Amino acid sequence: MITSSLFTPPSNFYLNIAFVVAMSDRIVEWYDFGYCVGFEVCERIMRLKSKYQEIEIYSTKNFGKILLIDKKIQLVEAFEPMYHEALVHPAMILHPTPRNVLIIGGGDGGAVREVLKHSSVESCLLVEIDNEVIGACKKHLGIDSGALDDPRVRIVCTDGFSYIKGCADENKKYDVIIVDSTDPIGHAASLFSPEFYAACARVAPIIATQSGPALFNAKSLATVVTSVNNAYENTRVYIACVIGYAPPWSFVLGWRGNMNFDVDRLSKIRTHYVDSENVECMFKIPPALRKELPR
Repeated sequence: MITSSLFTPPSNFYLNIAFVVAMSDRIVEWYDFGYCVGFEVCERIMRLKSKYQEIEIYSTKNFGKILLIDKKIQLVEAFEPMYHEALVHPAMILHPTPRNVLIIGGGDGGAVREVLKHSSVESCLLVEIDNEVIGACKKHLGIDSGALDDPRVRIVCTDGFSYIKGCADENKKYDVIIVDSTDPIGHAASLFSPEFYAACARVAPIIATQSGPALFNAKSLATVVTSVNNAYENTRVYIACVIGYAPPWSFVLGWRGNMNFDVDRLSKIRTHYVDSENVECMFKIPPALRKELPR
Protein backbone atom coordinates (compact mmCIF):
# COMPACT_ATOMS: atom_id res chain seq x y z
CA MET A 1 0.00 0.00 0.00
CA ILE A 2 1.24 3.50 -0.82
CA THR A 3 1.00 5.60 2.34
CA SER A 4 3.07 8.68 1.43
CA SER A 5 1.58 11.67 -0.37
CA LEU A 6 3.73 10.94 -3.38
CA PHE A 7 4.96 7.60 -4.60
CA THR A 8 8.75 7.35 -4.55
CA PRO A 9 9.90 5.25 -7.52
CA PRO A 10 12.96 3.04 -7.40
CA SER A 11 16.36 4.65 -8.01
CA ASN A 12 16.57 3.13 -11.49
CA PHE A 13 13.12 4.45 -12.40
CA TYR A 14 14.03 5.84 -15.80
CA LEU A 15 16.26 2.89 -16.65
CA ASN A 16 13.25 0.61 -16.73
CA ILE A 17 10.30 2.96 -16.71
CA ALA A 18 7.92 0.73 -18.61
CA PHE A 19 7.44 -2.19 -20.87
CA VAL A 20 4.76 -2.94 -23.41
CA VAL A 21 2.81 -6.14 -23.62
CA ALA A 22 1.53 -6.57 -27.16
CA MET A 23 -1.29 -9.04 -27.60
CA SER A 24 -3.51 -9.77 -30.56
CA ASP A 25 -5.97 -7.01 -29.74
CA ARG A 26 -4.32 -4.64 -27.27
CA ILE A 27 -1.14 -2.86 -26.25
CA VAL A 28 -0.52 -2.34 -22.55
CA GLU A 29 2.33 -0.21 -21.24
CA TRP A 30 3.23 -1.16 -17.68
CA TYR A 31 5.21 1.20 -15.47
CA ASP A 32 7.46 -0.13 -12.71
CA PHE A 33 5.16 1.13 -9.99
CA GLY A 34 2.17 -0.98 -11.07
CA TYR A 35 0.36 1.55 -13.25
CA CYS A 36 -0.54 0.78 -16.83
CA VAL A 37 -1.92 2.46 -19.93
CA GLY A 38 -3.66 0.27 -22.50
CA PHE A 39 -5.36 0.52 -25.87
CA GLU A 40 -7.29 -1.89 -28.04
CA VAL A 41 -5.53 -2.13 -31.38
CA CYS A 42 -6.77 -3.20 -34.81
CA GLU A 43 -3.52 -3.75 -36.68
CA ARG A 44 0.15 -2.88 -36.80
CA ILE A 45 0.69 -0.37 -39.59
CA MET A 46 4.47 -0.38 -39.60
CA ARG A 47 7.54 -1.38 -37.62
CA LEU A 48 11.19 -0.69 -38.30
CA LYS A 49 14.46 -0.54 -36.44
CA SER A 50 16.45 2.57 -37.21
CA LYS A 51 20.04 3.26 -36.25
CA TYR A 52 18.80 4.60 -32.92
CA GLN A 53 15.53 2.92 -31.94
CA GLU A 54 12.55 0.77 -32.83
CA ILE A 55 9.59 2.64 -34.33
CA GLU A 56 6.06 1.19 -34.44
CA ILE A 57 2.68 2.58 -35.45
CA TYR A 58 -0.62 0.82 -34.73
CA SER A 59 -4.24 1.65 -35.43
CA THR A 60 -6.48 1.56 -32.38
CA LYS A 61 -10.16 0.83 -32.02
CA ASN A 62 -11.28 4.26 -30.83
CA PHE A 63 -8.27 6.57 -30.57
CA GLY A 64 -6.82 6.76 -34.06
CA LYS A 65 -3.21 5.73 -34.51
CA ILE A 66 -0.62 5.24 -31.81
CA LEU A 67 3.15 5.75 -32.04
CA LEU A 68 5.60 3.65 -30.03
CA ILE A 69 9.36 4.16 -29.80
CA ASP A 70 11.33 1.40 -28.13
CA LYS A 71 8.05 -0.07 -26.85
CA LYS A 72 6.98 3.16 -25.13
CA ILE A 73 3.87 5.07 -26.10
CA GLN A 74 4.83 8.41 -27.64
CA LEU A 75 1.47 9.72 -28.76
CA VAL A 76 -2.15 8.79 -29.28
CA GLU A 77 -3.51 10.46 -32.39
CA ALA A 78 -6.93 11.42 -31.02
CA PHE A 79 -5.51 13.25 -28.03
CA GLU A 80 -1.94 14.26 -28.91
CA PRO A 81 -2.91 17.99 -28.89
CA MET A 82 -3.23 17.65 -25.10
CA TYR A 83 0.54 17.23 -25.01
CA HIS A 84 1.77 19.39 -27.88
CA GLU A 85 -0.39 22.39 -27.00
CA ALA A 86 0.77 22.25 -23.38
CA LEU A 87 4.42 21.90 -24.38
CA VAL A 88 4.48 24.76 -26.87
CA HIS A 89 2.05 27.57 -26.09
CA PRO A 90 3.10 28.72 -22.60
CA ALA A 91 6.63 29.41 -23.87
CA MET A 92 5.37 31.05 -27.05
CA ILE A 93 3.06 33.50 -25.27
CA LEU A 94 5.78 34.33 -22.74
CA HIS A 95 7.98 35.82 -25.46
CA PRO A 96 6.55 39.13 -26.76
CA THR A 97 7.31 38.37 -30.43
CA PRO A 98 8.74 34.87 -31.01
CA ARG A 99 10.21 34.92 -34.51
CA ASN A 100 12.88 32.21 -34.52
CA VAL A 101 12.08 28.96 -32.71
CA LEU A 102 14.25 25.89 -32.16
CA ILE A 103 12.60 22.52 -31.48
CA ILE A 104 14.79 19.66 -30.28
CA GLY A 105 13.19 16.25 -30.79
CA GLY A 106 9.59 16.10 -31.92
CA GLY A 107 10.04 14.30 -35.22
CA ASP A 108 6.29 13.57 -35.33
CA GLY A 109 5.74 17.24 -36.20
CA GLY A 110 3.15 18.04 -33.53
CA ALA A 111 5.26 20.70 -31.83
CA VAL A 112 6.11 22.30 -35.19
CA ARG A 113 2.40 22.47 -36.00
CA GLU A 114 1.65 24.32 -32.78
CA VAL A 115 4.60 26.73 -33.11
CA LEU A 116 3.49 27.80 -36.60
CA LYS A 117 0.08 28.83 -35.27
CA HIS A 118 1.77 31.97 -33.94
CA SER A 119 1.78 34.61 -36.66
CA SER A 120 5.04 36.20 -35.51
CA VAL A 121 7.07 33.07 -36.34
CA GLU A 122 9.43 33.58 -39.27
CA SER A 123 11.52 30.43 -38.93
CA CYS A 124 11.33 27.13 -37.07
CA LEU A 125 14.25 24.72 -36.94
CA LEU A 126 13.51 21.10 -36.03
CA VAL A 127 16.51 19.14 -34.76
CA GLU A 128 15.63 15.43 -34.71
CA ILE A 129 18.29 12.76 -34.35
CA ASP A 130 16.36 10.09 -36.26
CA ASN A 131 15.18 10.86 -39.79
CA GLU A 132 13.29 7.54 -39.78
CA VAL A 133 10.91 8.96 -37.15
CA ILE A 134 10.16 11.93 -39.39
CA GLY A 135 9.61 9.72 -42.42
CA ALA A 136 7.38 7.23 -40.62
CA CYS A 137 5.24 9.94 -39.02
CA LYS A 138 4.83 11.91 -42.24
CA LYS A 139 3.82 8.78 -44.13
CA HIS A 140 1.62 7.03 -41.59
CA LEU A 141 0.48 9.65 -39.04
CA GLY A 142 0.39 13.11 -40.56
CA ILE A 143 -0.32 14.93 -37.29
CA ASP A 144 1.88 17.80 -38.48
CA SER A 145 -0.94 18.75 -40.90
CA GLY A 146 1.64 19.80 -43.46
CA ALA A 147 3.73 21.84 -41.02
CA LEU A 148 6.90 19.86 -41.74
CA ASP A 149 6.68 21.03 -45.35
CA ASP A 150 6.04 24.68 -44.47
CA PRO A 151 8.66 27.00 -46.05
CA ARG A 152 9.41 28.50 -42.63
CA VAL A 153 10.53 25.09 -41.34
CA ARG A 154 14.00 23.65 -41.68
CA ILE A 155 14.89 20.13 -40.50
CA VAL A 156 18.33 19.02 -39.34
CA CYS A 157 18.84 15.36 -38.45
CA THR A 158 21.53 15.36 -35.79
CA ASP A 159 22.04 14.97 -32.06
CA GLY A 160 20.27 17.74 -30.16
CA PHE A 161 22.90 18.06 -27.45
CA SER A 162 25.72 18.49 -29.97
CA TYR A 163 23.66 20.95 -31.97
CA ILE A 164 22.84 23.20 -29.02
CA LYS A 165 26.46 23.13 -27.84
CA GLY A 166 27.49 24.21 -31.31
CA CYS A 167 24.95 27.05 -31.28
CA ALA A 168 26.27 28.24 -27.92
CA ASP A 169 29.87 28.14 -29.12
CA GLU A 170 29.02 29.97 -32.35
CA ASN A 171 26.77 32.52 -30.59
CA LYS A 172 23.65 31.55 -32.58
CA LYS A 173 20.45 32.89 -31.09
CA TYR A 174 16.82 31.81 -30.99
CA ASP A 175 13.81 33.33 -29.26
CA VAL A 176 12.37 30.10 -27.85
CA ILE A 177 13.65 26.54 -27.43
CA ILE A 178 11.12 23.70 -27.20
CA VAL A 179 12.49 20.33 -26.04
CA ASP A 180 10.21 17.51 -27.19
CA SER A 181 12.36 14.56 -26.23
CA THR A 182 11.76 10.94 -25.40
CA ASP A 183 12.53 9.61 -21.90
CA PRO A 184 16.02 10.48 -20.58
CA ILE A 185 17.66 7.19 -21.49
CA GLY A 186 19.98 6.25 -24.32
CA HIS A 187 20.63 8.99 -26.86
CA ALA A 188 18.08 11.30 -25.17
CA ALA A 189 19.76 11.26 -21.74
CA SER A 190 21.99 14.23 -22.57
CA LEU A 191 18.90 16.39 -23.23
CA PHE A 192 18.20 16.35 -19.48
CA SER A 193 21.73 17.20 -18.32
CA PRO A 194 22.79 20.43 -16.58
CA GLU A 195 25.26 21.02 -19.41
CA PHE A 196 22.45 20.92 -21.95
CA TYR A 197 20.30 23.48 -20.13
CA ALA A 198 23.33 25.72 -19.58
CA ALA A 199 24.00 25.69 -23.33
CA CYS A 200 20.32 26.41 -24.04
CA ALA A 201 20.46 29.46 -21.78
CA ARG A 202 23.26 30.86 -23.95
CA VAL A 203 21.15 30.38 -27.08
CA ALA A 204 17.59 31.44 -26.14
CA PRO A 205 15.94 33.45 -23.33
CA ILE A 206 13.09 30.92 -23.00
CA ILE A 207 13.00 27.13 -22.80
CA ALA A 208 10.13 24.67 -22.36
CA THR A 209 10.72 20.96 -21.85
CA GLN A 210 8.63 17.93 -21.05
CA SER A 211 9.72 16.40 -17.75
CA GLY A 212 7.80 13.17 -17.31
CA PRO A 213 5.02 11.96 -14.98
CA ALA A 214 4.75 14.50 -12.19
CA LEU A 215 3.40 12.54 -9.24
CA PHE A 216 5.06 9.20 -9.93
CA ASN A 217 8.38 10.82 -10.77
CA ALA A 218 8.74 13.84 -8.51
CA LYS A 219 12.43 13.28 -7.78
CA SER A 220 13.40 13.27 -11.44
CA LEU A 221 11.18 16.30 -12.04
CA ALA A 222 12.91 18.10 -9.18
CA THR A 223 16.27 17.36 -10.80
CA VAL A 224 15.11 18.94 -14.07
CA VAL A 225 13.77 21.98 -12.19
CA THR A 226 17.10 22.46 -10.42
CA SER A 227 19.08 22.19 -13.65
CA VAL A 228 16.85 24.63 -15.53
CA ASN A 229 16.81 27.00 -12.56
CA ASN A 230 20.61 27.02 -12.46
CA ALA A 231 20.70 28.01 -16.13
CA TYR A 232 17.80 30.50 -16.22
CA GLU A 233 16.70 33.23 -13.82
CA ASN A 234 13.11 32.05 -13.57
CA THR A 235 11.57 28.56 -13.52
CA ARG A 236 7.98 27.34 -13.36
CA VAL A 237 6.55 23.83 -13.36
CA TYR A 238 3.19 23.14 -14.96
CA ILE A 239 1.11 20.04 -15.57
CA ALA A 240 -1.45 18.72 -18.03
CA CYS A 241 -3.61 15.64 -18.43
CA VAL A 242 -2.41 13.70 -21.47
CA ILE A 243 -4.27 10.56 -22.51
CA GLY A 244 -1.69 7.86 -23.16
CA TYR A 245 0.74 8.98 -20.41
CA ALA A 246 0.87 8.46 -16.65
CA PRO A 247 -1.07 11.47 -15.30
CA PRO A 248 -0.49 14.28 -14.79
CA TRP A 249 2.36 14.99 -17.20
CA SER A 250 4.84 17.66 -16.19
CA PHE A 251 6.63 20.44 -18.04
CA VAL A 252 9.29 22.91 -16.99
CA LEU A 253 9.46 26.46 -18.28
CA GLY A 254 12.57 28.59 -17.83
CA TRP A 255 13.27 32.18 -18.85
CA ARG A 256 15.59 35.13 -18.34
CA GLY A 257 14.56 38.68 -17.56
CA ASN A 258 11.17 40.19 -16.87
CA MET A 259 8.52 38.60 -19.06
CA ASN A 260 4.77 38.19 -18.71
CA PHE A 261 2.30 35.82 -20.34
CA ASP A 262 0.27 37.41 -23.11
CA VAL A 263 -2.67 35.05 -22.72
CA ASP A 264 -4.82 37.06 -25.13
CA ARG A 265 -2.70 35.81 -28.02
CA LEU A 266 -4.16 32.34 -27.49
CA SER A 267 -7.61 33.66 -28.38
CA LYS A 268 -6.30 34.36 -31.89
CA ILE A 269 -5.27 30.77 -32.67
CA ARG A 270 -7.23 27.53 -32.87
CA THR A 271 -6.52 25.08 -30.07
CA HIS A 272 -8.35 22.17 -28.47
CA TYR A 273 -7.07 21.98 -24.88
CA VAL A 274 -5.00 25.07 -24.04
CA ASP A 275 -6.54 28.51 -24.43
CA SER A 276 -6.63 31.96 -22.87
CA GLU A 277 -9.04 30.81 -20.18
CA ASN A 278 -7.14 27.82 -18.82
CA VAL A 279 -3.44 28.23 -19.63
CA GLU A 280 -2.63 29.82 -16.28
CA CYS A 281 -4.44 27.01 -14.45
CA MET A 282 -1.77 24.54 -15.62
CA PHE A 283 0.69 26.28 -13.30
CA LYS A 284 -1.45 25.64 -10.22
CA ILE A 285 0.14 22.38 -9.15
CA PRO A 286 -1.13 20.44 -6.10
CA PRO A 287 0.56 20.95 -2.71
CA ALA A 288 1.67 17.31 -2.51
CA LEU A 289 3.82 17.97 -5.58
CA ARG A 290 4.89 21.51 -4.66
CA LYS A 291 6.57 20.37 -1.48
CA GLU A 292 8.73 17.91 -3.43
CA LEU A 293 10.13 20.60 -5.71
CA PRO A 294 12.95 23.07 -5.06
CA ARG A 295 11.81 26.55 -4.16
